[in-house]
Amino acid sequence: MFIRNFRYREFAAFTDELLQVRYRQSADARFISELYGRYLADIQRQCMAYVRDEQDCEDIMMIIFEKFLHRLSGVEEPLCCIRSWLLKVARNESIDWARRYLRMQRLRQSWRLRQLAEDANDELAEPVEEGEMAMVINQLSEDQRSSIYAYYYEGKSYREIGELRGISAGRVRSHLQSGKRRLKKMLQEKAKKS
Repeated sequence: MFIRNFRYREFAAFTDELLQVRYRQSADARFISELYGRYLADIQRQCMAYVRDEQDCEDIMMIIFEKFLHRLSGVEEPLCCIRSWLLKVARNESIDWARRYLRMQRLRQSWRLRQLAEDANDELAEPVEEGEMAMVINQLSEDQRSSIYAYYYEGKSYREIGELRGISAGRVRSHLQSGKRRLKKMLQEKAKKS
């Protein structure tokens, strides 16, 4: 883990309030490190409950530390309930991070679906609806269908799909290209019939 729990034996008997006062008096990083380190495991547990990715959790913990440092530098009176304040900030930051991540995932998925529809609609007179597109995709071969779903709907890369299925990234690309060509052909035939 990137953030290490630096604890100092000489400060073990100090209360949270005393550490805050000493930090304000001397601006010694050891005091703030000891204070934050006391609750580091709780903060990490709180972050992991919402984010579940260790790298993202570390980023959130750094943001929390910066807020904590800013709070201690600006407030004249010591924080009385440091643990509860830190856990509340950890919860809020983790929720915000998760929402941003989900929003980005949705944007990527909608962009990829639009890209797939545009590729299929290039030569068609009328645009294809999403439900109709899903029905046509289900008619593709298993390799083509699973590659298209993984790439366009789940947002996985060629390499990730290849690792999951045990094939090379080039083979995944081939499945995607042939699936898109076949999808386009099936949609054109369907448009001619109607």
